[in-house]
Amino acid sequence: MSKHKFSTAALERLLEIGFTQAEAAQQLGVTRGAVSMRIRREKLALPKGANDPAVPGKAASASEPVDDYASLVETGGRYLELRAWAQERGLTHTQALQRWHQLRIPAQARRP
Repeated sequence: MSKHKFSTAALERLLEIGFTQAEAAQQLGVTRGAVSMRIRREKLALPKGANDPAVPGKAASASEPVDDYASLVETGGRYLELRAWAQERGLTHTQALQRWHQLRIPAQARRP
């Protein structure tokens, strides 16, 4: 019986095809952690994905128009204003807060 549940070659083929780590794990019948550890241990090249701006189309959903950025900055990170910003765009408050933090915008204190 082999030591590993899946072969590195099979994982490499799936990654070359364009599978994500999660999809490869599901295809191989193992956990995402097992795939991730194998990739690290074997120093496999990861496919270009959502975090790589070189892949057109994948990162398009993460990019925001300039006016969206400006309007997000105008909220100052305050709860009510951020919530209203999210509702205007059909997002949840949590999603708006995540975008706020991804852009690393400093919070602004409300001055009386």
